[in-house]
Amino acid sequence: MKKKIQELVKKKRIAPLVLGKDESNDKLEECPICFMNYPSLNRAECCRKRLCTECLIQLHKSASASASASGCVCPFCKACPLTTIFTGPLTEQERNLEKSEQQKVSLIQDKIKHEHD
Repeated sequence: MKKKIQELVKKKRIAPLVLGKDESNDKLEECPICFMNYPSLNRAECCRKRLCTECLIQLHKSASASASASGCVCPFCKACPLTTIFTGPLTEQERNLEKSEQQKVSLIQDKIKHEHD
């Protein structure tokens, strides 16, 4: 398995396998599954959601252990089989768009909270 992972990383098919960090900063991306922070994440081709290589490996191991004939299922949209792409770290434009979306969600959550108070 280790050789296959190294080969996929070398071919830039998956993000490098690195230790995640607990602390975040503007240069790191958070995996929505394990909540660890990484320099770059993989993207599910089906729904474009991001996930770290460690979580991707665990999903594939789990699918193999259950002898699922259909393969690994996307943990976000349930598409099967899960296929990923690696496009490198988020661009500044992607980071700004994500930040803007998060601010919009926070504003809506605050509005809903105040309506129910």
